[in-house]
Amino acid sequence: MRTITDAAIEVLAAQGVKGLTHRAVDTAADLPPGSTSYYLRTREALMEAAVQRLVETDEAGAPSTRRRFRCPRAPPASRSRPPRSPRC
Repeated sequence: MRTITDAAIEVLAAQGVKGLTHRAVDTAADLPPGSTSYYLRTREALMEAAVQRLVETDEAGAPSTRRRFRCPRAPPASRSRPPRSPRC
């Protein structure tokens, strides 16, 4: 099932919500036609499974993600420019 949900995420990223079809996921996952619809009968079920997988991967990587993508500290204020707020 992870293969299908990961492929669904790839399809969503590449083609958007309108491009998310069972056939597109089968192709992205290199599975025989009909494989995705066997496990996830509806497009709604496919979308729910993809979102659940995103949540799982986000929760699993949350601590390291927070460390890697911290908001940069503002440089020391210079007298020639007004201070700017960071864009985070």
